Amino acid sequence: MNAKKILWTALLVAATVLGVSAQDYIKPVNGKGFYAKVTDATAESIKYTSNRVEFSIPKNEVVLIEYLERGLVFYNKQHIDSLDLTNYSGSLYAKGNNVYVPFASNKIAQRVGSITLRNLLKEDNFWNIVDCEEEAHCIIEYVYDESEKDHAYIRIKDRRRTILYKSSNVSASDWVPQHAGKESATKLYKKIIKKKIQNTK
Repeated sequence: MNAKKILWTALLVAATVLGVSAQDYIKPVNGKGFYAKVTDATAESIKYTSNRVEFSIPKNEVVLIEYLERGLVFYNKQHIDSLDLTNYSGSLYAKGNNVYVPFASNKIAQRVGSITLRNLLKEDNFWNIVDCEEEAHCIIEYVYDESEKDHAYIRIKDRRRTILYKSSNVSASDWVPQHAGKESATKLYKKIIKKKIQNTK
């Protein structure tokens, strides 16, 4: 992917991130996952709003929801395509492998950065971005650290939470949390993932 295409992808992602950064992620049994705001979960159904319109979906048709702050909640785990790594011996983050990027957080910058990174990687197609750890070879975490001077980095972990890789830090010039998360995640994607990690796999 050349520099112009990377920039264009980043701009497309930036245009959508602010809209989804205050929404949950719903994975239905049939069809692609989507972002929406869950408003209620009863024993029978999940209610959510999208573009200010309210919808309802039977709970038995929902695999999982990644809530903004609560994280993943499984409703029908039998539909998870669990990956058996018992006999796997290659690099866990080799090209074409399954990668999960969590985003749940009570901090805006952390959440926006994670969603930005997830969407950039999905557009990138180097890895297959999946919806939970059980489906992944590894987990890529975006971390926004507010201790001392704010900075961000990425960690790659296996499913036992062992850290396989930790990047150098990047910082954002914008202090607004949404902007800082988006800017730092985009920097990590361009400078670390594209130039270093993907370049060697």
